[in-house]
Amino acid sequence: MNDFYVALTGEIFYLWITLNAPSYDVDGVSVLYQEEQWRYVIYFESQERFGNVFIWNNNVVEEQIYNKSDGSETAEKV
Repeated sequence: MNDFYVALTGEIFYLWITLNAPSYDVDGVSVLYQEEQWRYVIYFESQERFGNVFIWNNNVVEEQIYNKSDGSETAEKV
């Protein structure tokens, strides 16, 4: 796991993402947030990709990013 993620608690990481929402709008990325009992979920969508980030209460961070054109998962940094 990336040291950056390890150094942060899940809640702080979630806040960091949500507080940067204005910059996502500028870049044309729509974002929805959901707080669940065991995790935070962030859904996002742009013209070319869609995906989500799960931040679990045990500070595990998972992300899934897909290409809209064919639904394939992408490893490309966005």
